[in-house]
Amino acid sequence: MDDRRWTTDDGRRELLRCNHGRGEARPFRTTIRLPPGIVVPGRGVAQVRCGVRLTAPFRRGILSARPRAARALFSGATAIAHHLRRFFIEALAEAGQRLILRDEEAHHLLNVIHVRLGEEVELLDGSGRLARARLVESRRREATLHVLSLEQRDTEPRRRMTLLCALPRASRMDTLVEKCCELGLKRLSPMVTARSVVDPLGRQENHLARWRRIVIEAAKQSGRTRLMEVTPALPYDAALRAPETDALRLVAAPGADSLTLSECAARLAPDQPVVAVVGPEGGFTPEEMDLARRSGCHPVSLGKRILRVETAAIALCSWFLLGE
Repeated sequence: MDDRRWTTDDGRRELLRCNHGRGEARPFRTTIRLPPGIVVPGRGVAQVRCGVRLTAPFRRGILSARPRAARALFSGATAIAHHLRRFFIEALAEAGQRLILRDEEAHHLLNVIHVRLGEEVELLDGSGRLARARLVESRRREATLHVLSLEQRDTEPRRRMTLLCALPRASRMDTLVEKCCELGLKRLSPMVTARSVVDPLGRQENHLARWRRIVIEAAKQSGRTRLMEVTPALPYDAALRAPETDALRLVAAPGADSLTLSECAARLAPDQPVVAVVGPEGGFTPEEMDLARRSGCHPVSLGKRILRVETAAIALCSWFLLGE
């Protein structure tokens, strides 16, 4: 017997007990190929290829060389969701032309999703355009695709929103960038305040490159066709000079004079932009709050509890972008 554990898509771990041969503890070397593409190699390890992903956890069973038994074991397999077959390229070609995916995107297409020659995928360039293309040639880290169609697809929220946010620590900032992009935030502007725990000004290029990769992955996953803009970090006073002059400007701050989110929503015109300001873990200093008020920001309360930076940011985005 060979006991192996496999982690399914939802993170659950199931035990798969493999009987090599008919009761004999000898290596199981047979490879069973099952349409539409499940491959079961030897020694009890299961892999998924050709656009098929296991969504149901494995049932305990005996793996044998018989295709009928293998099909029964993998009866929970379904096709990969279409939004997972979406890839990013800097510049899209017109319909009828060819383009080349390289490096990370090519690796993802060929070795992670396992797209085969002749299969179709979607391509986006972050400007609102979406192309349907067919894989016609593949190399080690290069994929050539033929563009079948090109269209303009708008998936943006009706309301434009800019978030000015003090940076939390690295891993939490990654979460903030990812979730705000999924929710449809137009622009994220990191800022440095008096009580900031992270100062990004020293390594701007590294931070921006990392956040852009996260934005691209979030856009691909969520079906967004435009990339969220992440600006270089600015000092607090410079960040408050946001370009949206007609926007409703809010600053997250507890206090007796703070508005509730419902009161803020009542002041909004149908398509009026929103600029939201979220401070660091230690909160704004009195001088920074005075500067925010002079810049036209209305204090808004997010409840009786103290929220982390990323929680407050995601809550504000959810309220104004999903409630339209």
